Amino acid sequence: MGALIFDRRSILLFAIFPSLAFGLLNDFWLDSIYRQGVGWFYLGDILQWIVVPGLVWLFILHPAGIKPKDFGLDFAQYRQRPFETLGLFLFVALLLWVAYEPIKNIAYRYLWKYAGTFGYGNLVPASFPWHVFVVAYFAATAAVVEEVVFRGLSWAYVSLVVPKSNRNFLYITITSLLFAATHSEQGPHGMIAALSFGIVAASLYSKLQNLWPLVVGHFVVDLLSFW
Repeated sequence: MGALIFDRRSILLFAIFPSLAFGLLNDFWLDSIYRQGVGWFYLGDILQWIVVPGLVWLFILHPAGIKPKDFGLDFAQYRQRPFETLGLFLFVALLLWVAYEPIKNIAYRYLWKYAGTFGYGNLVPASFPWHVFVVAYFAATAAVVEEVVFRGLSWAYVSLVVPKSNRNFLYITITSLLFAATHSEQGPHGMIAALSFGIVAASLYSKLQNLWPLVVGHFVVDLLSFW
């Protein structure tokens, strides 16, 4: 049993590491690659948000028998309760928006001098339908990948290595700090907002044990933000 637990710990760490490493390096490469051209930026973005997570699934999680429901992507419990599900999803989206958007605006008011020059808004085309497509792409990829990595997979790992008495506190604290650090390219105000968002999202996941409300809520928040 000990060997099996150790193997699962290693697998989960290997699954978390690539997206976490990419995120922690965002401040070093996003602006540079953007300056090389928009096309180069999108190639890098697709690598980070689609190719790398896809490879993690194909070569790490799937061969190990770790299924989506093992890290929170299980919709079965919501299929029979459509109205309750809709209400829950809207409520979570509202909580996440309150935790992010007002905090970001308040922090920007005092920290705008340190905001930097990079912004995803510069990458969104103004013309229809490309505007809708790019905004939906940014929102969907961030919502799925970040929730899986920072909430679902992280909880699966923490639940194996941290005693139950300290689990929630350490899970919420560590994942929220890492989530904030992966938003360093947005400047201090973006990191503060990401920290607030991460605390609320991790707290919700520790109670709900299901990622779908957070994925949908995260998507809505990013959709409004990128729009």
